[in-house]
Amino acid sequence: MLTLGIDTSNYTTSVAIYDGENILKNCKKLLPVKDGERGLRQSDAVFHHTNQLADVFDEAFDSFNGKLDAIAVSSRPRDVEGSYMPCFTVGVNSARILAKALKVPLYTVSHQAGHITAALYSAKKLELMNEKFIAFHVSGGTTEALLVQKGTENPLDIEIIAKTLDLNAGQLVDRVGVMLGLHFPCGAELEKLALKYSGKVTAKATLKGTDCCLSGVENICARMLTDGASPEKVAFACLMNIQKTLDKMTEVLIEKYGKFPLVYAGGVMSNSIIRKHFEEKYGAFFAEPKFSSDNASGVAILDHYRSGHIYLSLKDDKALVRAVMFAGNARHLRFKPEEGMKVIARGRVSVYEATGQYQLYIEDMQPDGIGALNLAYEQLKKKLSAEGLFSEDIKKPIPAYPKRIGVITSPTGAAVQDILNILGRRYPIAEVVFCPVLVQGENASAQLIDAIERFNKANAADVIIIGRGGGSIEDLWAFNDEKLARTIAKSDIPVISAVGHETDFTICDFVADLRAPTPSAAAELATPNMTELLSYFKSVKDSLPAIMQRRIDFEKQELDNLASSKVLLSPKEFINIRKNELDMLSADMIKAFKAILSENQRDFVALSAKLDALSPLSVLSRGYSIVQNKNKVIKSAKELNIGQNIMVKLSDGKAECEVKAITLDEKG
Repeated sequence: MLTLGIDTSNYTTSVAIYDGENILKNCKKLLPVKDGERGLRQSDAVFHHTNQLADVFDEAFDSFNGKLDAIAVSSRPRDVEGSYMPCFTVGVNSARILAKALKVPLYTVSHQAGHITAALYSAKKLELMNEKFIAFHVSGGTTEALLVQKGTENPLDIEIIAKTLDLNAGQLVDRVGVMLGLHFPCGAELEKLALKYSGKVTAKATLKGTDCCLSGVENICARMLTDGASPEKVAFACLMNIQKTLDKMTEVLIEKYGKFPLVYAGGVMSNSIIRKHFEEKYGAFFAEPKFSSDNASGVAILDHYRSGHIYLSLKDDKALVRAVMFAGNARHLRFKPEEGMKVIARGRVSVYEATGQYQLYIEDMQPDGIGALNLAYEQLKKKLSAEGLFSEDIKKPIPAYPKRIGVITSPTGAAVQDILNILGRRYPIAEVVFCPVLVQGENASAQLIDAIERFNKANAADVIIIGRGGGSIEDLWAFNDEKLARTIAKSDIPVISAVGHETDFTICDFVADLRAPTPSAAAELATPNMTELLSYFKSVKDSLPAIMQRRIDFEKQELDNLASSKVLLSPKEFINIRKNELDMLSADMIKAFKAILSENQRDFVALSAKLDALSPLSVLSRGYSIVQNKNKVIKSAKELNIGQNIMVKLSDGKAECEVKAITLDEKG
């Protein structure tokens, strides 16, 4: 199934094509912004989208001949009432025309939901769409923390749990960037500038409850620039304050809502400085830069998750029929239908009224030539391997001497007795914490997952053994569950998988930190042999006197070397050398202080002379006077009148005078 995604946000025109697994095309153009300006008016954005969308379509469909099955478009900024922006109407109208022309269904989503989904896709974490997680959407138009979970009507149910009360982080970046003379949008250039700064800055976060305020950061950056700080330092300070604010918000939200997976989306979160901090501190998931900025990729992906329906075409060499398998039937499939797969489908034929075409409504589907369970096993194995969940690099070491050993298996099977017997014989000093669960049937995987999570939450074991005895692929299927595999992968406690016989392999075996061929072997791998330990301790005890004697001899030699050293043999000489060095340093310091004092005295005398020359008292002492009328200084003879009383101020006093006559010079 091929879906076309369209997104016309405030600053990017973008189109993407998704085939159900991969983004085949991801084409986008930034909207032009004039130098020195801080953004675009909506009318300008609508105009540019209208001009650019045709070119982006041409790029997306160039060398691509596949027929589209659906179109998805972002119709609003966010999934909240009243969320509207005119620039999205360009994408919506274009999507409507295309959908009618191609006779394919049209699906609308929010720009925010697209951002989150694009981040999950880039981080290879689309499975989180079926779980609850906290997402931060941080861009030019939005700075929000969101509680996200699988929706009923929409793929994602999004609740805003924190936000900025004034300036968005992206707006802050652009404003500081323009302040520094960078071209709008400024994110990439500001990051390059900040990476050149190697010093430190003091950052702070301003929070009101879970919400934040960022406008103060702009003022801080402006003051720094006025005070002479380098552009590199100002850019770095801007990013550090954003990081500090988001970090504090994250801490508060984790405390309030619990430790859910963290996803950071939006253009601001593509910043390498900020991203590194949150990856190291929280293990958060991010999108790579090409999926962080405004794009249609997440929009296209969301169409595939909107309902759980499967849309496909069945064909042979001579004919093709369109088909759909609704979610109610699709959820019972043990495998994922793929392009080119041979299948046996059973259902009913009817007319799809929207297009007037006949289509097969599939009720049941099985792979042809291979069992559904085997196929599902291979598909999941391939998927998880590609994500790196089987990598040796991420596997945790098994503790050599565990104090508590967790055992997750059936209370009635032979496996539990084998495990307990061997643990009791090999390492009786360890505490065994047994968690009885179903290991077969519909609810088995859920119980296995719950057991691992409870062990981790309570920190109730140093190592976990999970397993059961042998059986058919149907019997062992609970251990091929994707969610169980991911739970084992993220377990803080090392997990040993022991499922079936030596020839049986499950997904659980591949993702576990250690695979044991049988439950009995798992018990041996989890513990040291007590007999061997006692033998080792005896050998250590026997060799301890010789080891201690060698240590004593070594320390004695070290003491002899110290005793023969120059410092200890002639300490007075050593002190005299250091005293002479101190005297020389003291003399140099006094000389330097005298030089500085002399220079400052010369400067003081020069400045005093200048000040004295400019002093009004000095001018009066040379025979000049100041003429005033009612405390107003008379500067011109034209300001005087015959008979007027005036005050004449001299260097040593003043006199009251009457104007008898006025004579103007030639200039007057």
